[in-house]
Amino acid sequence: YVGIHSAPLPSAVASDLRLGYTDEGLYIGFVAYDEHPDSLVTRVHAYDDWSYESWREDRVEFFFDADFDRWDLFQVAVNSQGYLVDARREGGAKRFEEFDFDGRAVAHVGVDRWSVEYMLEFGQPMAPRPTPGTVWGFNVSRSFRGMEFSQWVRTYRGGTNPAEFGVLRFD
Repeated sequence: YVGIHSAPLPSAVASDLRLGYTDEGLYIGFVAYDEHPDSLVTRVHAYDDWSYESWREDRVEFFFDADFDRWDLFQVAVNSQGYLVDARREGGAKRFEEFDFDGRAVAHVGVDRWSVEYMLEFGQPMAPRPTPGTVWGFNVSRSFRGMEFSQWVRTYRGGTNPAEFGVLRFD
């Protein structure tokens, strides 16, 4: 069984978000429409390159609070070339720490869009295998040219406050 949800992201640039899951993992599809994909900004050119300027590129970020305690979270960011950075923040800490989650990302740049497919494997720290009815805190943000930031659920701390996340329910 795969559950799918689609929701528009409020922004001047259109995006589509699709989610589904199996016993093995959570699958996320994200389409970032772009009239000029030849102008995409990429600053990360290696896995887990947390350079200072990495947030100033075209990328999508997924935020998870898998125990739904509204306190801990982990983040996965993928740019238009498929490079992935991931980190976690536990116990309300102010800073993220690098952490490698088992997941895979691929990206594609087309004529009028770029897209990301990401699979997060269940059964690892901070990403336990859900059962039907399990609820996670969840948010998505898109960075457009490092200048516009849109979110699925508007938060006031740049998407990193799990107390403000939306709800992802596994049915």
